Amino acid sequence: MTDLFSRNLIRWDPSQRINGIRYGRDIARWPDEDLAAIGLYRAKPPDVIPEGMQPGAGVEWDGSSVRYVLEEIPPAPRRRVEKWLIIERVNAAGKAAAADALLNLPGNEFAKFRWLAPVESVFFDDPDTVAMVEALELDPDVIMAVG
Repeated sequence: MTDLFSRNLIRWDPSQRINGIRYGRDIARWPDEDLAAIGLYRAKPPDVIPEGMQPGAGVEWDGSSVRYVLEEIPPAPRRRVEKWLIIERVNAAGKAAAADALLNLPGNEFAKFRWLAPVESVFFDDPDTVAMVEALELDPDVIMAVG
């Protein structure tokens, strides 16, 4: 076992009594006070966790106890929509021909290239895809909804 302050090994024998009590080797069941008596501290979450933060894997001494270090909560991954699903919805709305005509307009070569690229999905809020859906007079919230 290690003393948190000096980082020196402490010799402890399970037959030893701590505060008059003899404990087994399963220190997970020991009270915090008895752990502290032999220089061990159970990490606790911070008293206040600001929004956007969470207790991390690291720990630090806060002057009276060992606390988990806070880390930022990673952002949720952006939702993607499969291209085939968008095509199905545009077709169901009767706008497949209009979509094809839009993609083939002069000046839309890059949009057509992106749409035909071997990428299976687009982000639900992709500005080019949303603009095309709106140009087709369709609701982006419906066309780009969760499948």
